[in-house]
Amino acid sequence: MKGIVESRFAPVQEGRLYGMVPRRLYELRGSKFISLARMKQYTTFTLKNLFGMIVDPMRPWWHSRNNSRIARSIVDVNKVYVSLFNVYRC
Repeated sequence: MKGIVESRFAPVQEGRLYGMVPRRLYELRGSKFISLARMKQYTTFTLKNLFGMIVDPMRPWWHSRNNSRIARSIVDVNKVYVSLFNVYRC
């Protein structure tokens, strides 16, 4: 996983993210992955959608206190999934 991501992007900040892609999804790598924009009281469009793909019961850690880590986490999870799939953002 690390090699796949780092062949396209700079390394992710938290290396354990490389191991958080579920095996069933990894087996589908190279497939289309559609990310739809979701409108709330604020607009994050499709970048934050992939944040939900972090499979960690300690999800608040990825936000950190005062959301100080969330931006970096969003960028990193996007690096991982964009490296594995043909991501289409709508």
